[in-house]
Order: sequence, then structure tokens, then C-alpha cells
Amino acid sequence: MKKIRIFFGLFMTVVSLQLHAQQNVSISDVNGATPDASSVLDVSSTSKGLLIPRLTTIQRNAISNPANGLIVYDIDVKCFMYWTSFNSSWNYLCNTGSNGSNMLANTTSESPGANCPAGGVKIEFGLDANNDLTLNVSEVNATLTKYVCNGATGANGTNGTNGTNGTNGTNGTNGTNGTNGIDGKNTVVKTTIEPAGPNCATGGVKIEYGLDANSNAILDAGEINATLTQYVCNGATGANGTNGTNGTNGTNGTNGTNGTNGTNGIDGKNTVVKTTIEPAGPNCATGGVKIEYGLDANSNAILDA
Repeated sequence: MKKIRIFFGLFMTVVSLQLHAQQNVSISDVNGATPDASSVLDVSSTSKGLLIPRLTTIQRNAISNPANGLIVYDIDVKCFMYWTSFNSSWNYLCNTGSNGSNMLANTTSESPGANCPAGGVKIEFGLDANNDLTLNVSEVNATLTKYVCNGATGANGTNGTNGTNGTNGTNGTNGTNGTNGIDGKNTVVKTTIEPAGPNCATGGVKIEYGLDANSNAILDAGEINATLTQYVCNGATGANGTNGTNGTNGTNGTNGTNGTNGTNGIDGKNTVVKTTIEPAGPNCATGGVKIEYGLDANSNAILDA
């Protein structure tokens, strides 16, 4: 008890001697030592060290509301540890464990769920027990796991009312793209000669349409859509020319021969058809076939421009 009183008295004497305008303190066993101007407490010695509180892991974790920067020595993990509110946990100031293992961290995407309603990042910590510089599943310390979560998705904005010039209001957040639909079948066309009959009094061309169900680029009989069938008919035969005038009556007796018939009128022109592929655009949103008609003015059986 006497030694304690003497030591305390000496300690208070040293402290009182080292106070400088109550700004900083020097504790030293070196004569003439003064505190550094940048320090509040300057401890110096040539034969001793600074001994801070030593706690077990259980005792350290039992500290209530530790301050940022609080330092202790954990005698279980044999390491200095400090508290920071950055990750709300105790952090190592050394490689922990008797074998000097490194502390590792591993980040993975966290799907939306109980830990992160809108998803985020999962951060796991642990000692590299096998020194392979990889945080293995067995090395993860679940008590240190943290989550950095995405912010909640904002509600879709309401559509603005149409202005006088028809401009749209502010668009809301785009929704998830729907699954792509199955590609539609191509439309194919078939043209055949139509003989004179009920569909074309003077004959013409029959045009049939349908979807190319088997993708062979040919309109097969089973692919024809009868409701779309069209006919391009030839023009009507021109009227006969007027008969020539009767010849002058001969003298009575043998009748004179009849005058020759007038020449027939010129036949009407045939109608011809031309089909070309129509690219996607204002005429066909997904592309199709363009069908053009006209009279074959030069009788070459081709629809010229």
C-alpha cells in the first residue's frame, strides 16, 4: 500500500510539472522531456512502453456504445482493435490469429429479398486460414457480414396531359421489357393465268396470297387464304369496225357482189402484274409484297415503269 501511495504521488508530481498552460501533458522518465506542441498527451521513455486496457473478446464486445477510435488489446485474438461507426464493428490493427492470417473481404451481388428489398451488395469478412488469398466459405465470419443495399425503385411518374401540339408529358420510368414475340410468317404470292369465265370475262391473271407456314418461299395449296384472292382481268374485246358502204348496184340482171367487210377494230391491251418485296416502312410495318398493275402498252408481257 505504501508503494502505491508513493507511485501515485510521484505520478501526480510529474504530471503537474509537465502541464503547460493546460494545453498538453508530457509523461516521461527522461529528464527535461517536454510534450510535443501537436499532442495533448506525449508519453516518452527509453525503457518502458504504453500499456492500454487488455480485454477478452467477450469483454470487448460487452462495451456499451463504444466511441469512434476507441482502442483495446484483445487477449483472445492477440491483437489491437479499434471501433469505428463506418462499419459499426471492431476492426483489427494487425494480422490476427496465432498463424498471422490476413483478414479478407469478399463482395457478391445480393438479390432483392429480406436483406436488401431492392437488391445490393453483400460484403463478407474472415481470416485467410489457408493463406490462399481467397475468402472461402468455411472462412467467412457471419457476424461481420454487411449489406450495402440499392435504393428503392421510385414510383412511375404520371403521364403529362397532351399539349395543344400533341407533345407527350414526362415519361415515367420504363418498365421491364416484355418477352420477344415469335417471329411472324412471311406472306407469299402466287400468280396464274385465269381463263375466260365468271371471274374474268376475257381472261386475265389470278393472284393468290397466304402465309408461308413451312418457310419454303412457295405458296403451297394448303397455305392459300381464299379470302385474299384477287383477279386482274384483260380488257374487253374492242367493238367490230363499221361495215363498208354497199357497192353500186349493177345493171339489172346479175346482182353485183357484196362489198367487203370493214376491218376489225384493234384488240384491247392485256393487263400485266408486277410483284416486288416491300421493306418494313409506312406501307407495311413488318415488310411484305408490293403488287403493281397496268396495261401492256408495248405488248412485251412485262409491266414497265
